[in-house]
Amino acid sequence: MSLNRRDDRRVPVQTYLNEYLGDRLSRGMITNVSERGLRVQRLNRPLHRSSRIVQLEFELPGTGETIWAKGEACFDELELTPFGASGEGPVATIHSSGIHMLAMATRHARLMRDYVIERRRVHLKDALARMTRRRYH
Repeated sequence: MSLNRRDDRRVPVQTYLNEYLGDRLSRGMITNVSERGLRVQRLNRPLHRSSRIVQLEFELPGTGETIWAKGEACFDELELTPFGASGEGPVATIHSSGIHMLAMATRHARLMRDYVIERRRVHLKDALARMTRRRYH
């Protein structure tokens, strides 16, 4: 299997995450996951890292289990994002990171893989149903 993150199919998710860099705790939001990584967004966090290695704690929606993992930040970027329903609200700086999983319990790796596979299956089933409705209506 390729280690290139672009080869992994990601599924959207919104769940909170605790990220530990050394002894410093940072909270963020996971916006998508793959079998081997995730994308995290945080408000106004500086890009300076003393290490690209982080410890992660999160729960995938509906699983009821906390996953502990070690990961590596593959990229960091800043985005200016307006808030509000119309997109005309105040602008905030969002810090996004791509995290590649380096180590986790086998049970947690299996849980993450199964979660991603099931979410993809549901997404494809829904897409097929929409295409079928459009075609025959």
